[in-house]
Amino acid sequence: MRQKSPPTSFEIHFGGSGISPEVIPFRVLARALAAVQRLVSDSEPDEELSTDDTTEDSDLHLLDVRRGSATYPVYAERQPEALDRLKQTGLVLQDPQHADEMPYVLSPIEDLSAIAKSLGCIIEFRLPGKGNDILATITPDSYRSLEGSVFVSGETTISGRVERVGGATELHCGLRVQQQSERMLICRVESTDVARQLGQHLYDDVIVSGEATWYRRNWRLRSFSIRSMHQLKRGSILEAIGALRGAGGSAWNNVEDPEKLLNEARGD
Repeated sequence: MRQKSPPTSFEIHFGGSGISPEVIPFRVLARALAAVQRLVSDSEPDEELSTDDTTEDSDLHLLDVRRGSATYPVYAERQPEALDRLKQTGLVLQDPQHADEMPYVLSPIEDLSAIAKSLGCIIEFRLPGKGNDILATITPDSYRSLEGSVFVSGETTISGRVERVGGATELHCGLRVQQQSERMLICRVESTDVARQLGQHLYDDVIVSGEATWYRRNWRLRSFSIRSMHQLKRGSILEAIGALRGAGGSAWNNVEDPEKLLNEARGD
């Protein structure tokens, strides 16, 4: 006896001229499905240096794919939670001002928006049935629209403890920043020389300069791109700052709150 398929929880629809399952590369579909899994799961973006999906037990399962359509029926083991996440995503896309309260939607939207752009299509999450009520629609411009409302970027200097350095295709550094110590900040490193310097100061406190991106609403750091670093020697704060100033860069001039930086450096 043939086992009955579970009911469809929602559908992922790729809509656009000439879009069908065979024109969507498997690697692109896999990346899209991984982004959807992150979107509906309880997990935050992984703080590991690897960008691989580390979800152990996926609770989303593809069902039958209809020929001549780029609509993928999905069964969610935790359907109420999954549908709620997708509804929240739709609300964020319509009104981005509260997106920083739901940071888990941003990385998947970034990936899905890039996929929509590469395929020249839109990606819809829809309820099954005749009505096909749309929960959320992601376009090639969705993430770009969110960026301006959610993030602020600029040059600055911060202090933190180096916990990881590496990366196979792109250099990264795991930095434990005092004001966000509950989660390691994964920073991009702009040169191999700086990565080598950071590697020599593993588990040391350092001062790093570069471009930061903050959440506009609460000024929490989202990302940081490190251009230069200087070791922070406890008890020698003025020497470290002097070395930074003497490096000739403009980073120190871009520190928005020098007093705050000093307090962080001292561990206050």
